[in-house]
Order: sequence, then structure tokens, then C-alpha cells
Amino acid sequence: MQRAAILQVGSRRAGAMFDSQLQFTNTRKRNVDIASGRDFRRAVVFDYDALKVAENTLQRFQRV
Repeated sequence: MQRAAILQVGSRRAGAMFDSQLQFTNTRKRNVDIASGRDFRRAVVFDYDALKVAENTLQRFQRV
């Protein structure tokens, strides 16, 4: 649930940036915001290993 919430907030933020690109008066700030979103996408979206998370969770439950 936590990851889903992070993705949802990040997606809304990205949508607001990309959908309103022409409304930005400070294009440098917009470009920095868009570039910083690359790290978010890489870390949260693409580097997420669902199998590893599931295995770690299973190991925790087996210890109980």
C-alpha cells in the first residue's frame, strides 16, 4: 500500500508538470523538476523487485 501511495502521488505530480508545461513562467524550474523525476521513476517504478519483496515478507512470516 505504501508503494502504491508513493506511485500515485508521483504520478499526479508528473501529470501536473507535463500537462501544464506551457503554463510555467520559470522554464528552468520546470526542467529541474522534470529531471529530478527521473530518479523517482528509476528508483520507485523500474528498480522495484516484487519477487524480492515477496520473498523477504515470506521469510519474516516464517520466523513467527
